[in-house]
Amino acid sequence: MRKDCQPPASGATVSKLPACFETKPLVATLLALTLVMLLWNLPPYYQNLLSTTTRPSCSASEATVSLSNTSSSFTRTSLSDQKYLSSSSSSSSNADPNKRIFQAYGNAAALFVQMGAYRGGPTTFAVVGLASKPIHVFGRPWYKCEWISNNGSSIRAKGYKMLPDWGYGRVYTVVVVNCSFPVNPNRDNAGGRLMLNAYYDESQRKYEKLTALEELPGSYNESKFHPPYQYEYLYCGSSLYGNLSASRIREWMAYHAWFFGPSSHFVFHDAGGVSPEVRAALDPLGSCWEGYYSGYKRAS
Repeated sequence: MRKDCQPPASGATVSKLPACFETKPLVATLLALTLVMLLWNLPPYYQNLLSTTTRPSCSASEATVSLSNTSSSFTRTSLSDQKYLSSSSSSSSNADPNKRIFQAYGNAAALFVQMGAYRGGPTTFAVVGLASKPIHVFGRPWYKCEWISNNGSSIRAKGYKMLPDWGYGRVYTVVVVNCSFPVNPNRDNAGGRLMLNAYYDESQRKYEKLTALEELPGSYNESKFHPPYQYEYLYCGSSLYGNLSASRIREWMAYHAWFFGPSSHFVFHDAGGVSPEVRAALDPLGSCWEGYYSGYKRAS
């Protein structure tokens, strides 16, 4: 009978045990398995690395992609197109005057997400939007305003930013940019566009350019900014959500419209609670109310 391993002549069995096993093949096998596992896990890493350093060649990736939820719609575009998006975004927003959407400018955490712009007086404008809070914490973003008139002239002014709810901001915070010009930029009523340049830091080389507001020729009315004013009271309500009763909304609006009087304006945010029945209860109010949701706007 053949024996693979002869019994030891002495009692030192532990020292003779490696002679029964080949340790080199075992170590080589373990190394091979380790290399296989490493190679198995490396491709996803390189794939992610390549996807972040190269641009897709598909032309569809250059198109504007809208991400909508019940309260807002965000528009994300490629970084190379955003600096020259003012004309295209202006034309798309003017396609439907009853639409108000968020326009994002910048990459990753957007530098500025435009919500709207308003003329506050003959020489002042306000541009309202969201901005990345880390950019304002760790960076020094600033803004420059420019009015480009339809007659070919232009005037510039530095924008003054305000952060009204800094304590409540998370990734994004509300930013209001005030544009004050030394003179009325549309004093000849020729119309024009208010452009806003948003800079990432103190350098002027990297920025995002957007069209904040556009006035048509003959649309400027000087009397709106002198007494008697069109509105005396502005009511800005909280977000409306859930299953709202149209009859209760009608009763609430009837009382408050009577209480504030005809020179009052109501603003509501539809977060999913304004059903067709609720909107039908608000529509008879005409131009004294304004609502927006998912890009919808109802105003005079």
